Amino acid sequence: MLNDYKTEDFSWTVNYQSITFYFSPYDIASFAAGLITATIYFDDYPELFNEKYTEAPASYAIALPANNDISVDLNGKDGKKDVLSYKANFESEDQIISSITVNLNGKQFDFDGLEAFEDSVYLVFIQGHYYIYYNIYGFNDYSEILVLELTENNIKESDVFFNGKFDYFYIYVEGENEVYTAKLMFNNPAEFTLTSRCDLLGTYMGRKTYLSDPETGMPESAEKSYKVEFYTEFTLVSKIPLSVKMLPGEREETLPAGTGFEIIGTDGKNYVDTRLADGRECRIYASRNNIEYDYDVYINGVSEYDVFEEIMYAG
Repeated sequence: MLNDYKTEDFSWTVNYQSITFYFSPYDIASFAAGLITATIYFDDYPELFNEKYTEAPASYAIALPANNDISVDLNGKDGKKDVLSYKANFESEDQIISSITVNLNGKQFDFDGLEAFEDSVYLVFIQGHYYIYYNIYGFNDYSEILVLELTENNIKESDVFFNGKFDYFYIYVEGENEVYTAKLMFNNPAEFTLTSRCDLLGTYMGRKTYLSDPETGMPESAEKSYKVEFYTEFTLVSKIPLSVKMLPGEREETLPAGTGFEIIGTDGKNYVDTRLADGRECRIYASRNNIEYDYDVYINGVSEYDVFEEIMYAG
């Protein structure tokens, strides 16, 4: 039957170790048999592949499909394939992910204490070390990356990266008043983007570039500030004259009441960068007092609600 296939009939993906072919239900077996795939590894049949497609970089990442075995040489020296798979375990009533089970060469490893309604999973190779990034998303934009370290005989938790997810990229098309989304592809641990919830002078999502530490597997920030993009007409409007730092250079300037500030960046803790109506940019230093039950942000000692007309926070 497969002899009847033409090149354009195949659905396939290629990664840094292999090429995988995917078959629709009833091509080979019934729908009840589940996902049917066939994987050919470069090192098993080197004569079939152009060498330039088989040369893997020093670091890379590939997506892990749920409930599906993949083979990878975790040793890197013995040429032996290690079989890896994972599944998410749900609480029966509300379909919340409460734990995951990872299988390695027939040995089961369980990681619990999770609470999420969506996940994405990657196998990450960083300069000779293998990790799993288990990225979960929960309520109120909660997110974390559980970093698991792999050897050929063991899987253990390395650490947890809080408030970061592999998210969608939003593209605004001038003149069309349209916003398009595209999934950010994670395939390079040496440079990738995570999205985090920010709660300084409002609630919004910020993006930063990261790189992975080979020794721990943890994402490390490569930028000081998050980039922020709004696709709704929301601007902070001052109620009083406000002293700000003009960018670049941080020259101090006092702007009159009624000035509009579009948030374009933040470090998430101490300042928010904004754009004015005339295109100039300025930095507003703002912070919390860290006093119990006082959640307000203060600017030059004044509560944010006394500085701006309206501030949009999410629950």
